[in-house]
Amino acid sequence: RIEIHDNGEGISEEDLKKIKQPFFTTKQNGTGLGVALSNEIIEAHGGEMKLYNNVPHGSVFRFSLPAGEVSLHE
Repeated sequence: RIEIHDNGEGISEEDLKKIKQPFFTTKQNGTGLGVALSNEIIEAHGGEMKLYNNVPHGSVFRFSLPAGEVSLHE
């Protein structure tokens, strides 16, 4: 599991419901693809992404991926 914490103003509850949708953005010059693509990649590998407000200091992006064996020789 990996967590990324920021110290911005947080994400509104309304925006948290939409943030994983492609092309949803609150940024003036944003594409709205960063979170959506990240979520798609994580889910394609059997993982899960969750986003939370970290009141009073920004947001938390948490994702987990299943553990697996690592092969050094393919």
